[in-house]
Amino acid sequence: MTAKKKPGEFYRVAKQVAGEYPVVEGTRCVQVKIPDDGSFLPVLAGMVALLGNTWSSIGGVQARQDWAQMWQRAYAETDWSGCMNCEELIECLTPLFEAQTANILTLINNQNTFGTSTPGLPLTEEQREENLAGATNPGCNLDILWAQCLAIIDYTNTSIVDTLQKIEAATNVNELAGLADSIPLIGWVLEVFGTELATDTINYFQEAIQETYEAQYTEEVRIELACSLFCLGMFDCAISVDVVYDLFYSRVSAIVPDDPAAMIDFLEMLAGIDFDGTNVVDLMFWFCWGGVKLASFAVGKAVTTENFTWLLNLAVDDASPDWVFQCDCGSDWNYELDSTTNPVWVEIPGDRGEGEIGGNVLSQTSVVSFGQDVTGISGEIIFPSAQTITAVYIKQLAGTGIEGSTVVNTFVAFLDVSDNVIGGGAFPVQNGEWELWASGVVTGVKKIVFEYAFIGTDQTAVWQPFQIYGYGINPFV
Repeated sequence: MTAKKKPGEFYRVAKQVAGEYPVVEGTRCVQVKIPDDGSFLPVLAGMVALLGNTWSSIGGVQARQDWAQMWQRAYAETDWSGCMNCEELIECLTPLFEAQTANILTLINNQNTFGTSTPGLPLTEEQREENLAGATNPGCNLDILWAQCLAIIDYTNTSIVDTLQKIEAATNVNELAGLADSIPLIGWVLEVFGTELATDTINYFQEAIQETYEAQYTEEVRIELACSLFCLGMFDCAISVDVVYDLFYSRVSAIVPDDPAAMIDFLEMLAGIDFDGTNVVDLMFWFCWGGVKLASFAVGKAVTTENFTWLLNLAVDDASPDWVFQCDCGSDWNYELDSTTNPVWVEIPGDRGEGEIGGNVLSQTSVVSFGQDVTGISGEIIFPSAQTITAVYIKQLAGTGIEGSTVVNTFVAFLDVSDNVIGGGAFPVQNGEWELWASGVVTGVKKIVFEYAFIGTDQTAVWQPFQIYGYGINPFV
């Protein structure tokens, strides 16, 4: 005798592990029998359609995406009109067409509202690894990279603060649910967790996070985060979603149980963290970029990689050498030329001009060269071995008679072992005070040569000591 099932009992079919099946392009025809009534055809169609969702299987993100795409193709190529008369066909397809039309309108609305037709879907591996700064900084200019790192940090902070403030202003469930249009992540959370649980969770985050976040996020923290990103990218100037996410995950990995593979796991994991005494800034930055990676959400905004490419493109105009004194990337060194400590392989002046290095300034006198009076400052530094130079800094404190003079040379150059010029810059021909940063990672530098020389004896120039910045072992020590 077969026992009756208790009320509420039901059979469940386990989800398939997507990675255990081959990824194929084509489809094959099979004959499927259904109960003898036209109303069952939409049921079968719906079951096949469900397989076209990433959540219909388990496994890695890429494997689930491949699984869903195969079933989407199978669904699209299926002839659902077989064995049906016209009336049954119309009755069957009408709701399907209506649902498809509604889906298309949703995609269009998403594109117009959020800039992407599929908010909530994870980025592909290709999108995550794309160098977002590639087209904007092909020469790996570190001043540009610094501006782009600051732009990433400022964008993240703005996204976090704007979202927390909008949630704070929502005083009840209806108002919070109404934010789903402007904050797509809230709509996703409401759909996945249900209104009551989602509302309680969102309010908890807002209450636990906002006040502490605003207290912890300071200018010093902003610079620290930008420097951390800058140091990761200083040798190739590559910024990708994976690079940014991995940085912020590394800052919280000690307090989170695992690196989540899906957005729902990510939210559940975050909900289990005790925010008391925790660096909330690190957690929120991790949350922001985890959302970008796993669901195309930057906290309150639906995003695409094109959004970040545009952001980094705009940052190019804010290029700045401030990274030189703001960031310590571990093996950076800098040296200030000083006549009392210079090694023998530093020659100041060089073969043109006379000068000396004092405790505060590098000053010049005039000499006769090529039958003419030449005033200038010059020097040559021949390193014992090739170096990686990141910048030189020169500041003129005072100068007269320079503008309008006949120029002999005004340059600083980095030379390799074969005396080929591989970097450098030009000094301003200018009276008074000026400064020059010649920055950018230049490897294989065997010599640094500089000269600031003019014809005539009426020029004067007072410089601060010449400063050199490099990476690796400091050759001056």
